[in-house]
Amino acid sequence: MTFNVINQMMKWAPMGVFALIGVTVSKFGLSSLSPLGKLVISVYGTMVFFVIVVLGMIAKLVGYSIFKLLKGELLFAFSTASSEAVLPRLMAKEEGIGVQKHNSSFIIPTGYSFTWMAQLVPYTCCYF
Repeated sequence: MTFNVINQMMKWAPMGVFALIGVTVSKFGLSSLSPLGKLVISVYGTMVFFVIVVLGMIAKLVGYSIFKLLKGELLFAFSTASSEAVLPRLMAKEEGIGVQKHNSSFIIPTGYSFTWMAQLVPYTCCYF
């Protein structure tokens, strides 16, 4: 029963968001989309900067090229809009470069948990 309710919410959520944006645009005009566009650009820009610069530098210090190592996973996660889909592949890649299985099964899921919490930070900062 619970999964059915969640399934229905996931199916109808995009239409609800579209309707709310439509009401806002009809009430305040197209200029009301400007702050949303700025938010989207700043969030994606920050993520791209973090992946390319910060993670790239850390990977180079360790001796890996992050894009050669994770190219398939990055493309798959971006195209499916879900990083959870690549969880098993990331754990296998970690084990392939020498991380022990018990460490890999702890590090990646813990990182996912912290990522969920960290997603709130940019939106909170943008609010203020």
